[in-house]
Parts: sequence; C-alpha cells; structure tokens
Amino acid sequence: MKKFLRKWVFIGMKIVGGCFFQKSQKYQIRSEIFLKNISQQHQNGWLVIPLPRENLYQKILKQPKFFGFNPEIKRDENFGNLYALYKFELGYEEEKLFSFESVVQREPQVFSGFKNDIFQKAQEINERVIKKLEYGNPIEGLYSAEEALEKKIVDCGGFATLFVAWCQKEGIPARIVAGFWAGYPTKVFSGFFARAPQNLMHAWAEFEIEKDVWIPVDPATEKLVRAGREFRSGEFGFVGSDHITFSHGSNIPIQIDKKEMRIPIFQNPFIISENKNCIHLEKKLVIDRLL
Repeated sequence: MKKFLRKWVFIGMKIVGGCFFQKSQKYQIRSEIFLKNISQQHQNGWLVIPLPRENLYQKILKQPKFFGFNPEIKRDENFGNLYALYKFELGYEEEKLFSFESVVQREPQVFSGFKNDIFQKAQEINERVIKKLEYGNPIEGLYSAEEALEKKIVDCGGFATLFVAWCQKEGIPARIVAGFWAGYPTKVFSGFFARAPQNLMHAWAEFEIEKDVWIPVDPATEKLVRAGREFRSGEFGFVGSDHITFSHGSNIPIQIDKKEMRIPIFQNPFIISENKNCIHLEKKLVIDRLL
C-alpha cells in the first residue's frame, strides 16, 4: 500500500511540476581520491579521473580546480570525454590525497519532436528490456549485454547496455551515458518517502533519432518507478536535471605513455599500475545542489 501511494504521489508531483528535476539546476561537484602504498616497496602509476562533460543539456560553469596535484587534462578521441591524468609516486606506506571541485548547470532532457519509425522501434526495445530484466546486483563497472541476458538481475548499467545492444542490432545508433545522481540527500530518508539512494552512481542510454539528435532512455529507473520502488527521474524520452553526465559511450580509449587502453565505462577514478594490488584507493564524491 505504501509503495502504491508513494508512486501516485510522485506521479502527481511530476504532473504539476513539483519535482526539482523538471527545472534547470546548478550543482557543485567535489571529489576526493585517497591513495596509500600498502606494500614495503616504492610504487608508482597513473591516476585517471573522469571529469563532468559538456553537452546540449549540461554546461560547465566552473572548470575543475585541482588540489594537491597538477594533472594533464585529456580528451578521448572516440567520444570526446574529458579526464585528468596524473603520474603518481608513493614511498613505503606513503599516503596522498587528491581532490577537485567543479560547478555544472544541468537542464532536464525531454524529447518533444517528431516520432518517426526509429522512435517507435526504440520504444519497443525499451519495453522489451524492462520486461526482460530485474533490478539488482549493482557493480562498479559495466555489465555487458550478454551478462545482462544471462544474469537477468542487473543494475542500471546492465539495463542500458542491453538497450544499446538491441538498438544497434536494429541499426539504430545508441550509446551508454555514465554519471551520477544529483540533488538528493545521501542519508536514509525517513517517513513516507523512505527510500535511500544506495549510491550516487548511475548509467542510462541515448539513441540517435536523426543526426546529432539524441533521445534519453533510462529503462532501469523507469522499471523501478512503475513498481513504486523509485521516485527519481528517468523514462523513455526524459531524464531530469538530477542526472549528471560524466561520459558518453563505452569501451572508451585513453592514452597512457603513448599506449592506448580501453575502459568499459568512464565514471569513477581509477589507477593504472603494474602493482595495482599494492595500492589502496578510496574515493568520495559529493554533489550539492546550489539553491
């Protein structure tokens, strides 16, 4: 009963424009990355930090400001995603803290144009994905479409990759969008709307209906909203300003020492080192809505 009431209160709020994600929002993004050498030998490697990107619906109001280090800012050649690259060195049991701050403005992304055959096909695919999969087993990575079909209980990334794969199979250009939820408390909610975001990470998808016109799709969130288990934004043709974009695409190429590496999803900071297991990494991301 509680889920049912919560679902319809949420739908009513959306209809009357009572949800913040239906309006433009500004956010301050703060990220901290902690590295510690847990071995008895000197360690080095590369720290890679994906950065929020600009697109038609998201603008960078303040470029990332870095504290404790001076990284090189790079852009991948396939999708144009930005990342900070820094070569670090750690002595025996040495610890280092790296951080950055940025401010972005995010607009709700809603499609209200002509609904052609591509739109109808993509909508059918979205429904198939929602019926095929159940939400669960979140990971800090990206399920492949094959893994999503095999496991059937996957996180938002699994829903998104299956949607993209099925679109591409039908000849519809589609891509993963990776980022984070924004604008919600990080603590457990209480009372009627008791439903805590378990983490900030999120992934959704887009398909291209005509040249350079990308339509948002968030099948995982749409499934949860329909079931009364979610109140954040996300459905076929609409994602709100509670979605912060960090990257487009998957299998993203990056350049390290003039060598190309492929990264499944560009979302969280990570390290590249020959002795990765000897380096402890902790990360913290805070996204505050600026009222």
